[in-house]
Amino acid sequence: MSKKRIFSSWGIEHIVLKGNNKMTIFNSPEDCKFFLNLLRSKQEASTILISYVLMKNHVHLILKERDPQKISKLIMKVAGHYAKWYNEKYHRQNALFRAKFHNENIEDEKYLLNAILYVHNNPVKANIVSHPSQYRWSSYNEYFKREKYVDRSIFLEYFPIDECKFDSAQVLKVKNNSDELFFRSTEYAVECMKEYTGLKNLYEIYKLPVEKRNKLVVYLRKEKRISCIKMAEIFNVSPKYISEILAKEKNDRGKNTGKTGVKWRGKNNTLIVTKKICCDNMFSEVLL
Repeated sequence: MSKKRIFSSWGIEHIVLKGNNKMTIFNSPEDCKFFLNLLRSKQEASTILISYVLMKNHVHLILKERDPQKISKLIMKVAGHYAKWYNEKYHRQNALFRAKFHNENIEDEKYLLNAILYVHNNPVKANIVSHPSQYRWSSYNEYFKREKYVDRSIFLEYFPIDECKFDSAQVLKVKNNSDELFFRSTEYAVECMKEYTGLKNLYEIYKLPVEKRNKLVVYLRKEKRISCIKMAEIFNVSPKYISEILAKEKNDRGKNTGKTGVKWRGKNNTLIVTKKICCDNMFSEVLL
């Protein structure tokens, strides 16, 4: 009995599509172009391609899609259509791809970053080129030039850096020193916090009222482009909780009931995720 495929709760998947028996699936630039155009044409509006690389006998794709069924259907459509076209072009009849594609669930920012770096570094690892920018059939250069197949905004959403400083040297060094060269440094983030609050040290910032501290988080993310990971490190909490604050700020614009909220509590300034329950126009907080 086949094992049920499990998809990411985050909605982001690393897909690997391999040639049957490790056979070649791309013989020419025309083959690569056809595959990428086919992938783009078969994507639904809700499906976003974050990164890709086409190797001689396999393909890596990082896709964002909340509906896992759409990912399966997309891969099946692309693989089936491409195999038919490829077989007709090269006068062959056997199966081109393995029966099942492989997927890895991406559940957090660090995993997403590592997956993107891994995908773009495939040609270097295979000794085809010495630098990812030298390989034509990956999304690496789309991150620095004009986007054609990928949506770079998803990457920048999780890893906010100034586009004018978004260069290849920064990304190449991220593996060795991600805090200082890719994300905003801790020192920079702390200085931004002091500037915004007018306070002198982190201890005073930790003592801020909940509302002001949440506004500080929103400011750091939107105006100073500090990553959730960096803020979580400074406040000694999970990145998920920082994301909750940002999500709450967005949802509070509509003043909807039943939304998830966040509050800070405890000697160590830990975050407590709460759920607001409406009762006779009054809100009570229940610990989740």
